[in-house]
Amino acid sequence: MTIKIASVTTLALFILTACSTLPGKPELTAEEMKERLMSSPVSVLPVHEPVMLFERTKARAIANSVIASLAASAAGNMAHTSSPQQLQSNMEISREFGQQLHGVLPDGDRVSAGRGIDRAFAGKLAEYFANRESGEAGANGTVVFRVGASLWELGYESFLASNDYQLNYRLTLRVQAQGEESLQTLKTIICAGSSAHQMPLEQWQAENYREVDLAGHEIVEHCFDLALLQLGLGAVPVDGNE
Repeated sequence: MTIKIASVTTLALFILTACSTLPGKPELTAEEMKERLMSSPVSVLPVHEPVMLFERTKARAIANSVIASLAASAAGNMAHTSSPQQLQSNMEISREFGQQLHGVLPDGDRVSAGRGIDRAFAGKLAEYFANRESGEAGANGTVVFRVGASLWELGYESFLASNDYQLNYRLTLRVQAQGEESLQTLKTIICAGSSAHQMPLEQWQAENYREVDLAGHEIVEHCFDLALLQLGLGAVPVDGNE
């Protein structure tokens, strides 16, 4: 995916954003992380299978409710009823069946457009560390960067109160050191949030998901700046130089 550059939008488009390290994981302080990066070769792993955009829509939620309701009703009608107690038991079983079925039905679809937020983030990191990417992922002492995305979706903001959708994301950056036998996790950084800018689904989808691409660019820049702070490297200078 080629992410288009936003012309006016800024980091103010995004709210509920956090960048933190997971508790219970061995980690270095920002200053220690900076020293390690300055003295070690770096390898930013490419993302070969970029995450696809997931659409969690009201239409699918309504369809799932109808399917679950019809299936529950059919299951209840097929059960043998010989007493009021049996009827009550059948109704409870039918309701439980409907709830379980609704829980396993997919609540959205993945689309090919708007994909690759994780690949773009990894590419931004690789560009920044290009002059230090002298190591290989399997070489001892090399600091390895792994980027993943556990959430990248367009989801409805409210089922009843609004027709707007927002872009939700969760990017994870794992910084690891290659040892003789295994990788040691130095830091796990999470950048997650939801776009403050909301609009109907059709506007997000217009022009081959143009607004998603614009927002994706801002998300990458935002998470990149936060990652540099966590790594003790500060913000990216305006002129693009270190």
